[in-house]
Amino acid sequence: MENFDKTVEYPDLEEKYKVEQETGYDNYVVVIGLPIVEPAKKDKLFAYIKAKVSPVFAEAKDALMPFTDGKSHGALFVEFETAELANKFSKAADNFRFDKNHTLTANVMTEVDRIMNMEEEFKEPEMPEYEEKGNMKEWLLDELSREQFSFVSGNKLNVKWYIGDQAEIAFEQKNVDKYVWSPLGTYLAGRTQTHVVMCGGSGFKPVLTFHHPKVVSFEFSPMENYLITYSNSESEEYQTFVWDVRTGQKIRGFKGATSFKFSYNDEYVAKVHDKAVFVYKTETMELLEKKSIRMGEIADFEWSPVANIIAFWSRVEPNVPARIVLMKIPTREIIRSKNLFNVEKCSIYWQNKGEFVAFKVDKLQKKLTTFNLEIFKITEKDCPVEMIDLSSDISDLAWEPERSRFVTSTIVGRKTNLSLYELQNGSFKLIRTFERGLIHRVFWSPKGRFCIFAGHEDYDAITEFWDLNTDKSKIKMLISLACPSSGILWEASGRFIVSYCSSAKLKGSMGFKIYDFKGSLLYQEGVTEFSSFAWRPRPPTTLPEDQIKEIKKNLKTYSDKFEEEDRLRSDKAYREVVERRSRLKNEWFSWFNAAKKLWDESKSERIALFDGIDFDEAASNDSVLEDWNEVVIKETIEPYQPPNQ
Repeated sequence: MENFDKTVEYPDLEEKYKVEQETGYDNYVVVIGLPIVEPAKKDKLFAYIKAKVSPVFAEAKDALMPFTDGKSHGALFVEFETAELANKFSKAADNFRFDKNHTLTANVMTEVDRIMNMEEEFKEPEMPEYEEKGNMKEWLLDELSREQFSFVSGNKLNVKWYIGDQAEIAFEQKNVDKYVWSPLGTYLAGRTQTHVVMCGGSGFKPVLTFHHPKVVSFEFSPMENYLITYSNSESEEYQTFVWDVRTGQKIRGFKGATSFKFSYNDEYVAKVHDKAVFVYKTETMELLEKKSIRMGEIADFEWSPVANIIAFWSRVEPNVPARIVLMKIPTREIIRSKNLFNVEKCSIYWQNKGEFVAFKVDKLQKKLTTFNLEIFKITEKDCPVEMIDLSSDISDLAWEPERSRFVTSTIVGRKTNLSLYELQNGSFKLIRTFERGLIHRVFWSPKGRFCIFAGHEDYDAITEFWDLNTDKSKIKMLISLACPSSGILWEASGRFIVSYCSSAKLKGSMGFKIYDFKGSLLYQEGVTEFSSFAWRPRPPTTLPEDQIKEIKKNLKTYSDKFEEEDRLRSDKAYREVVERRSRLKNEWFSWFNAAKKLWDESKSERIALFDGIDFDEAASNDSVLEDWNEVVIKETIEPYQPPNQ
């Protein structure tokens, strides 16, 4: 399949959108919007432009500022030796906020001349013909309610349908070494040398192409409205671009490949730069309130998963302690902050409902490193902070989804201590400690309760499936497996778990295994040059809470029905019938859409044929335009005449 290859390369774009420019004015820049000054203050104004607007101004060949009656006009004409310098200064000066009353506008003289000579009569641009993209949610209508997963083998992207012990190809694409699913599962984006292609709908047809050479990584915003691409090309002016997924338009570029993080609802995006947090309004990509958030030397931050709140921490500075802060955006109201001394490092862990956020703090005191947790209880009055001392460093902290429990893991030699904490009577209590083998990570089911303790890329590592029941007496290990892995991923419903191995040092184990939540092996596949396994995400359910409760109440009834369907599904003949029905349905819809298109295109001919009557409109309005009756006026009987022989 050629979905990722059927795109326009840069030479074609340059030829298609090439704009012929007039010559002679490329090295001149016009700047307006400057403060009105007297001749005596011109040199001071020029020095400010050089220092604050752009140092390129120092390389100007000439700069002319007109005066009338001892006052300037707020305009400046600048000449440079080359068009390259002129463009550089124009970009720096354009839209520069000089002060609270003055914002500059700058253009190269060629552009000004083009605007001045523009035709007065407006010519409406030709709109491209609308192209139907199809149903982007079609995969959710699968009759078997199957999941999809994806992985890369060599340089080929594979997408498969999956249920139980069966997997079949849904889509394949060569020359793709990196891809991502959008957070709601609507789109699949893959990378080529010069662009990122976004596909979706039936057959994963290309929807949009984002041209950005030498892209190294890319990611969607949580609500799929925006895409960020990062490159390592130092020859380009910008290395990071923010795109509008709905239109494919580039919103803004940034220098460097600084990592951005979106708020939960796509309203804001932020990054840490120059020891500060820069928050941008995504709709315009303008800096919030035209200024960054500065509170000491900010090292890192994380957005709340349910609100426009950021949690960040600043490093220790001379005579200034470290600080951990919760702040509302856009008001910048501080919900709660706490000063800490001797801090070396902080890690931030949000609970998925945004009720708690834990800071794991590393402190260095007299050559001894100590560790503790600072847990902010955001939904409680005045946002109290609880501190938990840790006996040693932890390699991971994982909150249970939807609940107020978390597990920490501490590696001691070739063993791991796992600690389960729960909120009881307003404070977190240690419920139980598990002393296990070599385990690095903790993975909660998306629905809570069930948990996996897993090692990482080590032949001695183990994977354990646990039932961490809220009743302490019913906590138990379901199964322990000796299977080294590179990662563990739960499927969104919590029914399936994949353990995959992509490490070169575990080459003989490359591939993946799929288990149910109890640890029973359902499906496995060995893959050479394996990498990048991912489940296709699903959007949140649209069922109201009362219907969900009703389904849980009658779960036994549904379970019997689904078990029968599972039994039938294993029957090859049944699968063939379902596939035939699906194929016939798709063929019928294909014929229907083609016929409807022909019918719509012939509408003007039908209206002309019926003397201007639009029967389509009449049918839609349920009205009768004419009533035809046949009446016999005269009847004649003639004898039969045989034809000539």
